[in-house]
Amino acid sequence: MAHDLNIPTIADGQADDQWQTSNDGDAGLGNALSDVYLVDFAAGNVTLTAAQYRSAMVFKPSVALAAARTLTLPAVKRPFIFHNPDATYTVTLKSTDGASPETALTKAVAPGEIFIGYTNGSSPGLYGAVVSASGGGGSVSDGDKGDITVSSSGATWTIDNDVVTYAKMQNVSATSRILGRKTASAGDTEECTLSEILDFIGSASQGDILYRAGSAWARLGAGTSGQFLKTLGAGANPAWSDVPYDIPLSFAGTPTAGQLIGKLVTARDVAFAANFSGSFGHVGTNPAATFAIDVRDNGSSIGTISISTGGVFTFTTSGGTAKTITAGHRLEFYAPANSPAEATVANIAATLKGTAV
Repeated sequence: MAHDLNIPTIADGQADDQWQTSNDGDAGLGNALSDVYLVDFAAGNVTLTAAQYRSAMVFKPSVALAAARTLTLPAVKRPFIFHNPDATYTVTLKSTDGASPETALTKAVAPGEIFIGYTNGSSPGLYGAVVSASGGGGSVSDGDKGDITVSSSGATWTIDNDVVTYAKMQNVSATSRILGRKTASAGDTEECTLSEILDFIGSASQGDILYRAGSAWARLGAGTSGQFLKTLGAGANPAWSDVPYDIPLSFAGTPTAGQLIGKLVTARDVAFAANFSGSFGHVGTNPAATFAIDVRDNGSSIGTISISTGGVFTFTTSGGTAKTITAGHRLEFYAPANSPAEATVANIAATLKGTAV
């Protein structure tokens, strides 16, 4: 019966010397399982014969190496161990098809390392792993092991870049999650919601607006009550703006002394800046002396509109402060109570700039 170690067997009908065949078989099996074969690399690289390869379990250099060497193995199916006790040079194990160009499988056994593996009888067919032999332990030897690199005599294992697939990562706990870090300071990766990611751009204040600035996303803080968001066109950022609520005054002709020349009732709260800033006026005929129109809120004076002899309008609020008219109040304009009345001024128009609040 044929087998991989080619150990002698007792043939059918063999009568004489059966004990000799049995003993030879036992010796061959014992050597193949436990013997050490010393490989002589003194002359260079070595190719083992099938008989040499079957004669032992462990192979090692017979003496210290003078250079790096290659040990070529025959196409025999069997497990084996190669120990490289040399302090300097590497031995490369090789299984080849012997063709040109050559197809081969190799394993480099560095100084102090042990290869544990097998040949599968193919050409080539070499498989196994290299471990460190330092201190008689079984730690993995230094070197690139595929997706990891081992260093510091087997003490440090480093995962290579770009080898961990998404499938190997822990599962995300729910849909619509982004990996980042929302906790202050450095630390582990965390799951973040879209809302939490947007909070990275600025404060998480109610009413804030996210918009695209010239080169990055930016946050526009909440405006004041009553304002609206105003676009300033392409190439500019949006801004909050007040809702305009301007108050007109128009009087044709020449008013009498103290005459009510304009009156309206506001439908909403209206705010005026200090000294009615932003307001304008026009007069058809200039007065002979300064003409000061009294502006009243429900009968109480809140400022004046003065027209100079040159037709220049000056707007003034009481105390020089901003004013607010409550919805439903009367806003009235009175000519000055001159005696005698100004007889020259005529055709007065003005617009007080206000905002709805």
